[in-house]
Amino acid sequence: MSQSFAILHPTTLVGQELKERLEGEPELWSELKLLTADPEEVGTLTEIRGAAAMVQALEEGSLDSVGVAFFCGPLATVGPALKDLGASVVPILLAPEAGVGDGLPLVAGVNLEDSADPAELRSGRVLVSPHPAVVAAARVLAPLGDLGLARAVATVIQPASTREQAGLDELFEQTRAILAFSSDQPKDVFRRQLAFNLLPVPNPATHLGQVTAAVLGTEAPIALQTVQGGVFHGVSLSLHLVLEDDPGAEEIRRRLDDAPGLAAGEDEELLGPAEVAGRDEILFGRLERDPSTPGAYWLWAVMDN
Repeated sequence: MSQSFAILHPTTLVGQELKERLEGEPELWSELKLLTADPEEVGTLTEIRGAAAMVQALEEGSLDSVGVAFFCGPLATVGPALKDLGASVVPILLAPEAGVGDGLPLVAGVNLEDSADPAELRSGRVLVSPHPAVVAAARVLAPLGDLGLARAVATVIQPASTREQAGLDELFEQTRAILAFSSDQPKDVFRRQLAFNLLPVPNPATHLGQVTAAVLGTEAPIALQTVQGGVFHGVSLSLHLVLEDDPGAEEIRRRLDDAPGLAAGEDEELLGPAEVAGRDEILFGRLERDPSTPGAYWLWAVMDN
């Protein structure tokens, strides 16, 4: 039965993408409310199902009749709105910095189906759609879960779009300035030149490994390090994993091939984030055995964030 949905901060990149996806699933909802706690966002004109719509201010009682509420934006911004929600509301938090202490992290194809009991979802818990790096790592590691994961370490190159439209605009302007041989580059968002460059992330996302382990339901140590890449869209993942029960590279590749939502890149030697733009699948590329450690492999994968 369809019900009322709400999106908090619908003009963020995540909010816009979410609204487009929901408009493609009209049987899920009867009403879609667009709300914001940001005064500058109030009154923004958009459309829903081809009709004009306006972003309304989030006020007391705005979510009383809502069945599912999506909270888009930084945790510091949306956190206050998560308090004192009615028992009938299923809150879904889309904040990359959210950790296991902020709610139950869920990834489709990994642990979402196991946690999809409507009665449990309405227990007052906040559901978390985690950082794209967690989604990519969990989806790649899930098909190998029964092989005894001993350890996984990944370096994740995240795109400028993780910093919303301001990050995209700054990367574009920096790229244009460099190609025009101009030294006048905006650096408000990334503080340094990001175009044609890599930068450390100012606030290291040390929680991502813990969130990935929670999604997978494993006690194996998992560590994810994020690096800011000079690309507009797409997450790249360089993963080193160690398996206690090593089945060999051919069997690992077969499992990845058969896993829903994963696909081998057409040219694994030249696979990059540009090849996955607009695709729902996670593409994996070269799989190499690490001769320094028994049961260890290097794997490269990319995902449209």
